[in-house]
Formats: sequence, structure tokens, C-alpha cells
Amino acid sequence: SEAVSLGAITRITASVREGTLDAKDYDEWTRLMMMTSFLFIFIVWMKNLIGEVSLFLGYYHRSWSKDYFTWHKSMVWCHVLMMFSLLVWVSAGIVNSEFENPDVARPLLAAVGCMKWIRLLYCFRGFEMFSLGPRILPILAALGEVTDFVLIMLFFCGANMQASYALSTYDSSIQFIIFSAYRMGFLSDFEVDSDVLFLGDGNSSPSAWAAFQYTAFVVFSFVVAIALTNIFIGVMSNAFDYHLDRVGQLFVRTRAHIGLDFLLRGEGRRALFCCCFCDCHCCGCCSRRRKRDADGESKAEDRLWLCYPRVEEGEEVVADGNTMRGSVHAVGDRLSKQVGNISERLRKIEAHLITEVEGDHAVADLLSDCG
Repeated sequence: SEAVSLGAITRITASVREGTLDAKDYDEWTRLMMMTSFLFIFIVWMKNLIGEVSLFLGYYHRSWSKDYFTWHKSMVWCHVLMMFSLLVWVSAGIVNSEFENPDVARPLLAAVGCMKWIRLLYCFRGFEMFSLGPRILPILAALGEVTDFVLIMLFFCGANMQASYALSTYDSSIQFIIFSAYRMGFLSDFEVDSDVLFLGDGNSSPSAWAAFQYTAFVVFSFVVAIALTNIFIGVMSNAFDYHLDRVGQLFVRTRAHIGLDFLLRGEGRRALFCCCFCDCHCCGCCSRRRKRDADGESKAEDRLWLCYPRVEEGEEVVADGNTMRGSVHAVGDRLSKQVGNISERLRKIEAHLITEVEGDHAVADLLSDCG
């Protein structure tokens, strides 16, 4: 469904780029294409909206409302609202048979198109076929680990922008200064005249504070472009290796979460149906309480199920050797086992020597008594 909606958004974007939505070029074929795209987008949007409302009701039904509000759910609702804005714009143009200034919708089309691609990737996280889930999950988990580092880097970039703003000329716009600081800090791409000395097209002589401009450039290029960038690479590498070593746990947890959402959506749809069509105000079919069986034990759906690796008796869990962390753990386990074997042998040799020494002492005592 997300792929169908993405195709419809791409069709609308192509119409905006080609200029066929202008009043002079708007014909019946274009109107038919826009109506078809609107229908596909509306069906997918309604499915997503009903699914999210049902999921929230399912969490509320279980008294887990606080667990529903996460960063991912906020992005989902942001996507729903942006798709609603696109539907309003398209429907207004279809009804009026004219799209006034269609270029205004370009940022909205770009945003919803990007979010559709991310949602399409996110849908594959639970697939075991072609190892899609185990390939995707470590990367997504590693991206979630860089929040703290990005927050710290923003402060250094803000300091760089502040220094550039104070040392630049009057004719340099704030947008140019911000983009110049970004290119110099993250991409190491800069021009000395425009990005360091901030010289305009008609100005070729450096300013009186050029020495401070060079000093700020040296300091921030070292701190941001060299030091922080390499630390960022190390943080990403360590986070990816950490989650790749635990890809089995990530995959099982993700599938369990998908299964939980599926069950909660079902409960939410039943609760929504009862609220809309059920006349019994007691809403006994939507009660949060769970009845007990005749023997007093809870039902199967009220139990907590745990997933863990299956290990036979006497078998040890072997770390994954495909990652650096797994290789280090595997080598550490082998060394620990070898050291344990050596210690056991040393204890046996020590016990044997003690036994022989005690026997020699006993023989010596016996000979001394006979003499």
C-alpha cells in the first residue's frame, strides 16, 4: 500500500514539474490522472489513520497509553497530518478544476515522498526473507544511538556559525553563512575567498580582521571537520558493530513488537466498533478486566511470553564471529576455557606432588624409627 501511495505521489510530482497543472495546460486527461492519484492516496491514508487510531485504542484498552507515545509514533502522526494536507490541496484543485500556483506544493511533495520511502524501508524490518530484517535493523538501531553526539555537535556548529556571522561582511546573508559553516564543518568543502574571508563578487581585498577569520577557520576546521567527524565515525562504527552482534535479539524483539501491534489493532477496532455501533453503555465486550478460568488460572492471552535462545543441556551459546565484537568475545571465551583447563591441570599436579612428598616423609619417619 505504501508503494502504491508513493507511486501516486510521484505522479503528482511529475505533473507539477511538467507544468500540466497550470490553468492553460489543465485538461481532462490531467484531471483524470489527478483524481486517480487522489483516490489511491486517500485509500492508503484512511487505512493508516484507522490503523493508528485502532492501535491507540488498543493501548488504551490495556491501560498502556503512556507506552504508545514514543518518538516513532510522533513521526507517524506527523506523516498522517502531512498526507492530509496533500489530500486537501489535491482535492481543492480537482473541485475547482484549477491548481493555483502548484509550485507551492513542491516542499510538501518532497517531504511526503521522503517519508514514504522511509516508511517503505521500515515495513521490511520484520521480513526474514533474503535476511531483510537482520540487514536493516542494525543500521536503524545504530542511527538511533547518535542522538547524544549530534546534540553536542550542534553546539560546536552553532559556535562556528556565530563566529562566521560576527566576522563576515555586511553583504553576506545569514543563509549563506549557515550553509558555508555546514560545508566547511561536515563536508570539508570551502573556498578561501567566499567561505573564510567572506569576500563578495565586487570586493577582492581582505578586511581588517582577516587574521581573526583565519584563526577561526583553523580552530573550527580542526575541531569540527577533523576531531568531531572522526569521533562520529567511531561512534557509528561501534554502535553498528554492537547491534550487529545482537541482530538475533533485535529481530525477535521487532517481530514481537509487530505481533503486539497487530493484536492491539484488533482490540482497538473491536473497541471502536463497540463505541460506534454498540448500544450497551456498559461496554462489557470492551472491558479492560480479564476473567479467570474456572480453575482460577489466567487465560493464555493474559500471560507474558519470553523469547530466548534455545540451548541444549551442556551446550554453550557461541558468540557471532562475523563482527569485531563477536570475534573478540569468541577469542575471550576460548582463552578463558584454556586458562581454566591449565588451572585444573596445575591443581592436579600440585595435589600429586603433595601426595608424593607426604609419602616420602612417611618413609623417612619409618626408617628413622627402625634405626
